[in-house]
Amino acid sequence: MFTAHYITHVELHVKWGLEATMEHDGKTGKVTATIQEITYHNMFTTEAIFELLAEKGILTGEEIIERVKKLKSETPLQFRWLQ
Repeated sequence: MFTAHYITHVELHVKWGLEATMEHDGKTGKVTATIQEITYHNMFTTEAIFELLAEKGILTGEEIIERVKKLKSETPLQFRWLQ
């Protein structure tokens, strides 16, 4: 694993409770999800892309780690980064 479905719907709304049930309104295209669900979705999508690129010999895990380090160093936001 290098890191831990594209959301193609019209709107994405965040639920602020503890509910963990992503909902999709088929008529309007509106998707409602918790921050946790969105985070997991993004994490799994990113991981799938990295794994496919590695399997195809396009990128290595080391190249990805180096790029993440570069992006972190260029980011003006102050996060508590995991090492």
